[in-house]
Amino acid sequence: CIVYTCVCEISSGINAEYGGELASFTTAEGERFSSVQPDIHSIEVEMLSHRGQDVSAKGDGSLIKSIQVEGMNRSKPFWTGKCRLLIQKGSNSGEEVQAVVLRLGDGDTYGVPPEIEQCAITMTKGEECRLVTPSSNFTITLSSLEKDLTEKEIYNLPSDELITKTELTKKSGNFNFQKGKLHLASLYYNRAFRYLDNRNRKEEDSKQTNALEVACHLNLAQVYLRTEEWQAAIASCNKAFWIDPDNVKGLFRRARALCALRFYDEAQSDLKKLIGLGENGSEIRVLMEEVVKGRVEMARSEGVSMRAVLKQIEKEENKEPAEPVKSVWDEAEETCPAELASEEAYAAYTGKLAEEERVRKEKEAADRAAYEAANPPKKKKKRKKKKKADPAVVAVTETEVVQMKEEEEEKEPEVDEGMEYRVAQEKTIVNKGDDVIYEGQVVNDGTAGNGLPTPVVVKDDANLSDKTQDEELLKNEEVSEKSCEENGAAAVSEGNATVDCIVSECPA
Repeated sequence: CIVYTCVCEISSGINAEYGGELASFTTAEGERFSSVQPDIHSIEVEMLSHRGQDVSAKGDGSLIKSIQVEGMNRSKPFWTGKCRLLIQKGSNSGEEVQAVVLRLGDGDTYGVPPEIEQCAITMTKGEECRLVTPSSNFTITLSSLEKDLTEKEIYNLPSDELITKTELTKKSGNFNFQKGKLHLASLYYNRAFRYLDNRNRKEEDSKQTNALEVACHLNLAQVYLRTEEWQAAIASCNKAFWIDPDNVKGLFRRARALCALRFYDEAQSDLKKLIGLGENGSEIRVLMEEVVKGRVEMARSEGVSMRAVLKQIEKEENKEPAEPVKSVWDEAEETCPAELASEEAYAAYTGKLAEEERVRKEKEAADRAAYEAANPPKKKKKRKKKKKADPAVVAVTETEVVQMKEEEEEKEPEVDEGMEYRVAQEKTIVNKGDDVIYEGQVVNDGTAGNGLPTPVVVKDDANLSDKTQDEELLKNEEVSEKSCEENGAAAVSEGNATVDCIVSECPA
């Protein structure tokens, strides 16, 4: 960014066609060029070459402009607008300066080359620049110019004033067209379109403004016909047809452009439409004859070219046939080896191959037998397979066991009839101090009348001492063990193999 600024400072006082200026730049006290290298306070820049702005209409680099003094504002001149130029030819400061007031686009009248006009259209008020052309160099200063209306100002113009400006601009174009200044006339017509395109469209003014627009398009098409810009002429006529599709002048001028481009069918279609509208003037008849003549010539030329094509085809057909291309089979016969040349040779060859294959197999079998004799195979121990349990039976058994355990846990002990119970006040500890019996539950101890143990409740009385409670517990344990032993002995005497005791804490 700093180097760019320095180059801009240098370019303001250097000739565009020369280079070699060396400039030195020093920062003020307390300032620096770059934060990356804060110790640098001075820099030298040499301009080796300099190329300005390309202002040529085609952008081919034929006109190069270098600004020497910047303009005061952004206002620029416009085509057909007046301006005052100070022109100095050559690069020497001693050359005479010519002051010219002209209308841009009409420089031929004042002896101003079109290159200078093309450069002036890009300048601002007060700007001084150097223009390099293929033939010579100029120093140009734009001292004053005519102010142009902005699009907003055109939009806000009253309808009468807008129509008046458009008509005056069109008349200026017609005047220059009659004088043969076709370029200036086209500039005026395009200037009229600027008023029409940015106008405030109202229904009451639409007919008058549409007529002006059609006239400007058709006049511009006539200019393009004079300059032989056929495609531009067709485009202008098509724009006029958007407003007036059956315009006679537009149909005729488009037919002329189409005929020049050798589009005879389209041109004949436009002329037939003109005749259908009642127009049958001498110009239309002459153009129709030209179109018909052109179609005949085109058909003849196409016929000649077609005959030339046919002759070329016939010539190629009458050529002597070239040597036939050998087929794959012919090439195979030529390159066939000796063993495949006849059936006898092929039979001998295949027999030889079969004998070689038989010998190879015999040798392979002998080698395999020798290897097996030297390395007998080891016997593998058979592993006994473990019998797997039937998963269905296991599943059922496990399910039944789980269900039985759940039923035993959920089943509450039944109370026998005719038994007396003593209910503890809060809780009772039975046998091993881990199990807790809550109020209302019963522990079976002793023998009931049906041969089952007699339920006994151990009372947790707050009035009893700890020693008394321990004695009660030991007494209940002894009674329970005795009862289980007696029941087991009785069951064995009756032939039962096992005895099931309903007291879970019973050692039996």
